[in-house]
Amino acid sequence: MSAADPRPGVPHSNLSEVEREVAVHLDTLRDLGPDYTDSMAKALVEQLNPLIDAKVQQALAGRGGSRDATIREKRTMVAAILGISIPLLAIAGGTAGAIGVGFVAVATFIIVVVAMTHDF
Repeated sequence: MSAADPRPGVPHSNLSEVEREVAVHLDTLRDLGPDYTDSMAKALVEQLNPLIDAKVQQALAGRGGSRDATIREKRTMVAAILGISIPLLAIAGGTAGAIGVGFVAVATFIIVVVAMTHDF
C-alpha cells in the first residue's frame, strides 16, 4: 500500500483527514515493524493534534453565536416576566394585601428561575 491510497478499495476522497492520517500511519507501522511503534505513535499524535484543535475551535466558534443569542432571549424573557409582575403585584396588594403580594412575588421568582434554567 502506498501513502496516497491508505486503504485499498476505499476511495481516498471519502476518508476524513483523521482517517487518512491514521490509515497512513498504520500502513507505515506495518511496513516498519514493531520496533518503531513508539515513534509512529508519537508522529501520529503530532499529526492529529492540529486537526483535533482545529475541529474543537470550529465547534466552539459555531456554538458561541447561538449562546449569545440564547442569553439575549433569556434576558428579554426575564424582563417581560418582571414587567408583567409589576401590575400583578399592585393588583394583589390592593386585593389581598401583603399575602397577595407575597404570593405573586414567590410565583414570579419561580417563573424567572424556570425560565433561566430551561430551554424553550
